[in-house]
Amino acid sequence: MFPSSPLGIWLRCSRELRGESSSSLATGSGAEVR
Repeated sequence: MFPSSPLGIWLRCSRELRGESSSSLATGSGAEVR
């Protein structure tokens, strides 16, 4: 949403963490696909 805002960064980190937890093999794909 807002990369400059801490909330946006936190949400982005959460999505990355979830992607890794859900599928460690498709970490790159999950990160690319929003």
